Amino acid sequence: MGQLQVRKPAAPTPIIPPLRFVIMFLTTACPSGDGASPQVAPAISVQPQSQSVTAPATATFNVTATGTAPLSYQWNKNGSAISGTPSATYTTPATTSADNGAQYTATVTNIAGSVTSNPATLIVRAESTIVALDYSRELFGTAPTLRPTVQSVDVSTHTVVIQGEDSRAPSIPFTFSLGDGSVTNGFFPQSHLYTDASRNYVVRVTAHYSLNETDSADVVVRFVPPQITATSFPAAVTVTIPAAVPALGSRQAGYTPPSNLQPFDDSFFGPSLPRSTAEYVLSQAANVEADILENDIEQVNGDWRQVVLRDPAASGAYSIWYSTPIAVGAAASFFQGTPGYSSLFHEMGHNLSLNAPASFRYGGRIDGNANAIFSEAVAQMFQHSVAYELVNNASKYGLPSDLTLEMANSARVSAQVVRGFYDTYIGQGKPFATWNDPSTTVDETEGTFMTVARQFMIHAEQAKAYIGPLTRTMRLLRTFNPTLAAKYAPGTNSAAADVFRSTLMVAALSYGFKQDLRAEFRALNFGIDDATFTTLYNSIP
Repeated sequence: MGQLQVRKPAAPTPIIPPLRFVIMFLTTACPSGDGASPQVAPAISVQPQSQSVTAPATATFNVTATGTAPLSYQWNKNGSAISGTPSATYTTPATTSADNGAQYTATVTNIAGSVTSNPATLIVRAESTIVALDYSRELFGTAPTLRPTVQSVDVSTHTVVIQGEDSRAPSIPFTFSLGDGSVTNGFFPQSHLYTDASRNYVVRVTAHYSLNETDSADVVVRFVPPQITATSFPAAVTVTIPAAVPALGSRQAGYTPPSNLQPFDDSFFGPSLPRSTAEYVLSQAANVEADILENDIEQVNGDWRQVVLRDPAASGAYSIWYSTPIAVGAAASFFQGTPGYSSLFHEMGHNLSLNAPASFRYGGRIDGNANAIFSEAVAQMFQHSVAYELVNNASKYGLPSDLTLEMANSARVSAQVVRGFYDTYIGQGKPFATWNDPSTTVDETEGTFMTVARQFMIHAEQAKAYIGPLTRTMRLLRTFNPTLAAKYAPGTNSAAADVFRSTLMVAALSYGFKQDLRAEFRALNFGIDDATFTTLYNSIP
C-alpha cells in the first residue's frame, strides 16, 4: 500500500464587499485627495478706523476679515493684548487723557494662520473746552518738536490745508483729528474739506514715534471770528490798529519815529479776524500790563494809548516807546493768519515799562549798550505773564477757547525761545554780560537777560502765579531815580556797572517772589553786591 498523503485545506475565499462601500470608505478616509477645499489664511478686508472722542466717552473699533472659518479675534492696545476681546468689534472703557494717541490693532487667527490689522489711533479730547496755559514743559521738560500750522483756508470751497513739521522726522504717519469727527492718517501737508463753515474747528495732530511714544499739538481752523463777550477796560489803555497813519511825534531828544510806517489796511483783516477783534485783545493785554505797573506810567496826552503800524521793511515787531502816541511797528505777517500775540505783548511791555515810573522813566535813561538786562528781561516777563493771565482767566476778559488756544500756542513757542537761550548760556559756561559790545556782530547780553527771564518764569511756575510776583518785581524796579540811574551807568562798560545792573534785577526778582535769590543767581555767574541788594530790597516798606 502506498503512503497516505494528507493535503492542506485550500485557503478560504475572501468576502469582498460591494464596490460602493469601498469607494465610500476611501472617500471618507482620504480628505486630502483631489477635489478637497484648501484652508485659507485670514486677510483684513476692512481695516479699523481711527476714532476721536471727548473724555470720558468710549470709542468703538471694527475690523472685517476673510478666510476659512472659524476666525478668532484678539484686540491690542499699543502692541499689548487686551484681555476678553474675542469679537470683530471692540469698545474701549471710558476714556481719559492718558488714552490720547493710543494705537489699536486687531489680530485675526484661524487654522491656516493669522494677520494683524493696521493700527487705528484714538484721539481723546479733554472734557472741558477751556484752554489752560503753563510753561512747565517748555521750561523743565523735553521741548516739543511737532509744530502744525494752518497753511490756508479757502472760504469759498471750505478746503483747509494743514502744514507742519516735526524735527524728529517720524516714519509713522501722523494722525489728524480734524474737529468735525473726521480722522485721517498721513504726512504733511493734509487737505480737508469741511461741510460746515459756520463755525471754527480745533485740529489735533498726533505724532507717533518708536516705543509707542506719541505727542500732540492743536491748531485752530478759523472760518468765523472769535465769539468775544466784551468786558470793559479803561479807555486810557486802548490799543488801535488805525486804517491811516497818525502824526507821530517824539518825546525823546534824538529819537525820530520811522518814516516808512504804513497802516494795516482792510486787506489784512477779514471775516475770520476783524480789526476790532485784534484791537480788543491787545487792549485787554495793555490793561493787564498797566495793572502790573500799578498805572505808574508817564502819560502821553493824558493816557497810555497805543497804535500798531505796519513796517514794510520789518521781519518782526519793535517798540516805539518814545512816540506820541506810543506805537508798535510790526511786519505785515502779524495780522496775516493767526496774529503774533506773544511778540505784540512783548513790544507793548517795552512801551509801558520804559515809560515807567511816571516820575523818572527808564526810557532814555538806560538806553544804549547796557539796556537789555532791564528792558529785554522785563519785556519777556511781561509777554509771558500777560498770556498766562488772559488764557487762564479767559472768562474774565470774555475770550473764547479758540482764541485763547491761538494765544497759548504763540506764548509756548516764545517760552521755548527763552529756554533755548538759557540752555546755550549754560552750555557756553555762563558768559555773564550786561554790555553789548558794539564792535562785534553778536549780542553778548542775550544769554544773560534770557536767564533773568527764565528764572522769573521758573519761580512763577512753582508759585503757579505770574501777575502778583511780576507786580511786586516791578514795584521795586519802579524805585528808579537819578541815583540809581547813575549807578546803572548805561554808557559804561565796567565791572562795577555790571554788578549793579545784576544786583538790581536779582533784588527785584527776590522782592517779587519774597525769596532771597542771591545764591541761585550767583550759581549762574551773576555778580551781586550784598550791601546794594539789601538797600534795594528794603527800599519798599
